[in-house]
Amino acid sequence: MSSESPNKRLDDGAIFGIGNPLLDISAEVPISFLEGYNLKANDAILAGEQHKDLNETLLRDCPNHQFVAGGSTQNTMRAATWILQQPGACVYMGCVGQDKYNQLLNDAATKAGLTLSYQIHHDPEGHVQTGTCAVLITGNNRSLVANLGAANCFTIDHLDDPKSQELIEKAKLFYTAGFFYTVCPDAVMRLCEHADKNNKLFCTNLSAPFICEIFGDRLMKAMPYVDYLFGNETEARSFAKHQLKLDTVDVKEIAKALSELPKKNAQRPRVVVITQGADPTVLAIAGKNIEEFLVKKPLDIVDTNGAGDSFVGGFLAYLALGKSHAEAIQAGAYCAFECIQQSGCTYPDKPNFDPATMDNNSNNNNRASVTANTSSNINASTTSSSTTATTNSSASTSSSSSGATSSIRQSHKRTFSESDSSSRTERHLCSFSHLWIINYLSSYIDDANSTCLQSESFSPVNTPYSSTRWSLKLYPRGLNEKQHTNNNIAIFLKYVSGT
Repeated sequence: MSSESPNKRLDDGAIFGIGNPLLDISAEVPISFLEGYNLKANDAILAGEQHKDLNETLLRDCPNHQFVAGGSTQNTMRAATWILQQPGACVYMGCVGQDKYNQLLNDAATKAGLTLSYQIHHDPEGHVQTGTCAVLITGNNRSLVANLGAANCFTIDHLDDPKSQELIEKAKLFYTAGFFYTVCPDAVMRLCEHADKNNKLFCTNLSAPFICEIFGDRLMKAMPYVDYLFGNETEARSFAKHQLKLDTVDVKEIAKALSELPKKNAQRPRVVVITQGADPTVLAIAGKNIEEFLVKKPLDIVDTNGAGDSFVGGFLAYLALGKSHAEAIQAGAYCAFECIQQSGCTYPDKPNFDPATMDNNSNNNNRASVTANTSSNINASTTSSSTTATTNSSASTSSSSSGATSSIRQSHKRTFSESDSSSRTERHLCSFSHLWIINYLSSYIDDANSTCLQSESFSPVNTPYSSTRWSLKLYPRGLNEKQHTNNNIAIFLKYVSGT
């Protein structure tokens, strides 16, 4: 597959996403800028009173700032549009404020090729602004300051607007991340019922452990309508524990159980896709064998923000085109692969997706099982033609996320410091709702290895994971065949205890 878009072209508005929109404002800033707002170089927080003028200061004093249309589902819609190279194929709906950030977000999303249906939240006193996330870059560090604002104010009556109704009728596939269940679950159920009644696909995402634990009942209410369910192993295990009451951490068993939950349209078996960072992606289809797909890792990783959202975007794009599940997973992996090599949840100008290059094995057999299932075409015409996740206030602030992180490469022995170990990792824990970084690194650590150079443990304070305990360890190169051979040293992270 070349940079020309896939062989078929979707109808306009075929993919419909609804979620919590954020305007990401990214800029390189001096340390003094962080100090002026009492911010840490590696952190992710919700904006407080002391940060009320931060965005304005950033726009005024940092001419190098960039705007990205963020929020988990919006990232996914951008990723799908990008790999399709078809503006207008994806519709995005969410709530914004009546302010200039609305216009900036609208411009960024429109430039990315999305068809928008923003609900405008009218606040006479002007206290509720369009959701934003300031991304303050100092060297290799990123400090995130999110103001969720109007993203939390979506109301179901927006679905009754005639223009919204027209977009819903045209759509063939619906998607929302788990975060939106905290905002307007009634809107989710309305779309579920519409999809079921009209034989359309409804897809959703577990999105974060706190969603599975605290809002899992809302996910369970929608589950009979869910045709495609996404998540990572951390989220899958959380959902299995808190909602399914399963006494297992085996991802394949959990994926199978999720696929076999009761479903209204029994003629279309549920498909469950569980990513595991650098470990194989698990595909479970009700009544069929479990499949696993290897993950290709780039040599250099710039930023893992939005990797999970990007994966789903690529998958949905190829699902909508009627490609096989194997091809959809490869397309998703490619979008994530490109995303983590960019700053922020962004992509190169054009995709250059070749499914063969996404295989890790030289014989191009990237599956542990070979019972591939082909998905149905979603009203695609056959013409040639050329996305922090958003959370509610109880959650971590992120661009949603998800992806793997690379080990640190140095030419000399290095020791830990507060800035490049605990605080950096706390930022990762708080920033990436999909926590692929943890999944990736945990699979490589070897507690019994005597060559560990140094270790420390910590709790990620001021995050939803503050009651957990984590271990950081420093190892030399070449401990096992999994480790990247071009690393002189590597820092590994492992979960220790807590929930």
